[in-house]
Amino acid sequence: MKIRKANRKDAVKMNNLKKRTFQTINSKYYPKKLVEAYLKKQKSEKIIENMKEKNYFVLEDKGGILGMACLSKEGVLSSLYIRANQVNKGYGKKLLLFVEKYAKKKGLKEIKLYSTLNAIEFYKREGYKRTKKKDYWKLAGYKLPNHEMKKRLN
Repeated sequence: MKIRKANRKDAVKMNNLKKRTFQTINSKYYPKKLVEAYLKKQKSEKIIENMKEKNYFVLEDKGGILGMACLSKEGVLSSLYIRANQVNKGYGKKLLLFVEKYAKKKGLKEIKLYSTLNAIEFYKREGYKRTKKKDYWKLAGYKLPNHEMKKRLN
């Protein structure tokens, strides 16, 4: 098992992982229409475009990509996803620690993220503190809070 920087060739697999995981896990927390709208919005091309400005990482083993994460140059973490059938096995923590170490090497003093409802407790366990709610996640006619969290990197 290893973590590496993602490349353009990974985009389709990353997008599929993101969509399957979101559908499986977040459908328990959000209305069906919002989940469907989110899934329609996800495109491999958008990941490739974002790679110009953001760092994507993948956690992989012999079976393929198990997880992914994205870190902006400003220290905003997004798209931390673990294959749905591999959640709660420590892979999310492993990937998060890797991203934090990478951020420190790049001179960042903190990481900020906007957590979905299902991930708040995971981030709290890893030392992230809720700061305030982002205005709202607006999609498919819904306004749902997306919780801003931060962690100082020592």
